[in-house]
Amino acid sequence: DMGWALDKEREALLAFKQNGEWLTPDHGAPLRTLLPGVIGGRMIKWLSKMKVADAPSESHYHFFDNRVLPPHVDAELANQEGWWYKPEYIINHININSAMFEPQHNSFFRTNWPGAAKTMKVCGYAYVGGGLKIIRAEISLDGGKSWEITDLTRPEDPIAEARGTDKHWCWSHWETEIDAARLNGCSEICCRAVDSNQNMQPMFLTWNVMGMMNNCLFRIKVHQLEDGTGVWFEHPTQPGNQSGGWMTEDAGKFEAATATECAPGRTGLPPNRPTAAVWDSDAVVENLS
Repeated sequence: DMGWALDKEREALLAFKQNGEWLTPDHGAPLRTLLPGVIGGRMIKWLSKMKVADAPSESHYHFFDNRVLPPHVDAELANQEGWWYKPEYIINHININSAMFEPQHNSFFRTNWPGAAKTMKVCGYAYVGGGLKIIRAEISLDGGKSWEITDLTRPEDPIAEARGTDKHWCWSHWETEIDAARLNGCSEICCRAVDSNQNMQPMFLTWNVMGMMNNCLFRIKVHQLEDGTGVWFEHPTQPGNQSGGWMTEDAGKFEAATATECAPGRTGLPPNRPTAAVWDSDAVVENLS
């Protein structure tokens, strides 16, 4: 909208290169729009002309894509009651999210092995839209009952400071290391992030007919190696056409031929920090009843 276009703190770019190289057709060559903090569906590819209009686009995709409808609305009800045309359900800004880089999918870590590392590296990224900034990232080794804060890095901080703004658009990176002994009784590692408006990722997803903007906890499953020497890790899915992941038909399959070994912790000493939060769901249910 015009207010957005005239706001000096809301960047809008026309991009013809990426990382110093000409855009490829897949990324929108010869020219595309780039709106930091906004979903990809608003960043038009293969741009050839622009026009200023006094009303929103009436494109089919403007109405029937990139929307989050209430969970009770299925496709039939959306058509019957005109939910697609309600402007409050359009998606513009991305919501808060995080994920883990390491341990990688189909990687393993020796816990019962001569010379085994004392700690294992766990790291990932977090992001949010609207110019907000990530203020912390946490991990849980007990299914989300307790949380431990990680070391957070925001590469954009000096840029924002130099520009005299509090707007942040880039990924933040986080890292920690965990005691190897804790992996023997661990079934999954979860991560979550919090932004400067105190938005936090939910524990579980909320169904919507388009399946969009689900930002619940990122979970890596932890499995015992068959030989008893350690554990291996399984991500939810794999990018592109790669197979594997606990959300797929190939769930629980360890591919030893392509497995990689996890990185040890940076210092070999797990951080001595109190848990950031503890959630006793059983006690909550008991109190509610």
